[in-house]
Amino acid sequence: MNPSSAIVSPSLGSSLLAVLPLLRAPDWGSGFSDAADAEADGVRPDVEEAEAAPDAEPDIDAAPEFEAEAEAEEEADAADAEAEAEATDARLFSFAHITDLHIGDGTDDYGTPGWDDRDGPEDDVTATLRFAVSKINFALDDYDIRFVMATGDFGDSGERSEEQKTKDILDQLNVPYFPLIGNHDMWPYSGSDEASGPVGDAQFDEVFSSQFAALRTLFPSLEKAPTPVYNPECSCMASFQNYAFDYEGYHFVALDMVTRSHAPFGYHGVTSEADLFDFEGGTWRWLTDHLDAYTGFGEDNVFFFSHHPPIVTSLGVLDCLTIDEVDRIDGYIRDRALGGSIWGFFAGHHHLDYTLPGYDGQSIVVTPAEKDGSTVRIIQLYGDHRVDTGTFL
Repeated sequence: MNPSSAIVSPSLGSSLLAVLPLLRAPDWGSGFSDAADAEADGVRPDVEEAEAAPDAEPDIDAAPEFEAEAEAEEEADAADAEAEAEATDARLFSFAHITDLHIGDGTDDYGTPGWDDRDGPEDDVTATLRFAVSKINFALDDYDIRFVMATGDFGDSGERSEEQKTKDILDQLNVPYFPLIGNHDMWPYSGSDEASGPVGDAQFDEVFSSQFAALRTLFPSLEKAPTPVYNPECSCMASFQNYAFDYEGYHFVALDMVTRSHAPFGYHGVTSEADLFDFEGGTWRWLTDHLDAYTGFGEDNVFFFSHHPPIVTSLGVLDCLTIDEVDRIDGYIRDRALGGSIWGFFAGHHHLDYTLPGYDGQSIVVTPAEKDGSTVRIIQLYGDHRVDTGTFL
């Protein structure tokens, strides 16, 4: 989409926005003062006690032994606290986020004639994506990157050749990647040749079927929504690209909120707005059923991904969700007390870099378009639940 057409509103329709143990010193009591008083009277209690009990060790020898033991205990406690602090502060792992690749941008018909084609050439846009892939591969060890989330607009006009070229390049990653559909992938067209309906989701299923098969082997917890289902909003079949998986105690949820409505005024493809699809088999029903059944909620351990930011935009441009849809998400999070478990949302679509507060304390993090500079965001997760989103490759 054109970034200048979306002005982000700060109002989202609802309110969005090792200690060391104390070491106790031994209680010496009044022993020293009593001894002084006795000596002043001409009595030496230490001599008398020694004569009375010649085999007894002098009490004064116990002090250094006790101090040494206390010092050793204090050092051990300090070492334990330091080790615990280091473990808590340590980075657990990272993942990368890329979005808005737009293969085919600048070409009316990418590859062979027609939108349902397969072969596409190399150009500046593919070179930009190849550079992003190489940067991720080069940084794997530095940031301990475990996988990549790729959130849509793989092609510029949804041609099969664009989607296939994207897959061919992403397949060069040395870590797994998770693909998610965007609005530019939904209704394929090339030049004046356009698909008869929003069949891009079914095409997306086909192109990335082998990738999801591989992901199921690598991530056994991966749950993908069944497809296709009937979409009453467009009286058509839809292959919603909704899925979720667990990794290292964290839960990742990818949501297909791309409208299936055709663009107005003679434009090709779909509109730029988002949709919750609140009907049987739709995104909202799948999400709530999934979260209602999920039992692994912890502290800040759930992350959502979508192509569109889950916000409301203004100035007459309905570019993402409606106020009612944002209120629905907010109400669900609050009613089920999930605010402490859901860290936030990652998205693209606006070709901009910004972060907003959202819902019940969540963050909404929008990553710039990869096509504009091989942009890769690195998200680093730490043992104390910190999430660092400020690093770019």
